[in-house]
Amino acid sequence: MSSNTQLNSKKLILVIGATGAQGIPVVEALLASSADGEVSPYAVRALTRDPNSRRAQELARKGAELVKGRVLFV
Repeated sequence: MSSNTQLNSKKLILVIGATGAQGIPVVEALLASSADGEVSPYAVRALTRDPNSRRAQELARKGAELVKGRVLFV
């Protein structure tokens, strides 16, 4: 199955600050399989200032899509 097909069949969640102290556990929880082994119904788009950072790369290995950016004046 192509990544576009997988993305279209899942709910896309954008996590802002994905590599931060709260963001990492949120991304991990969204991507985790359920207790009965069913795959996550979510695709995660992880917003990060540095997609090449160690933390960002760990999230990518777990299945998150990395997007470079930052949010100012929220």
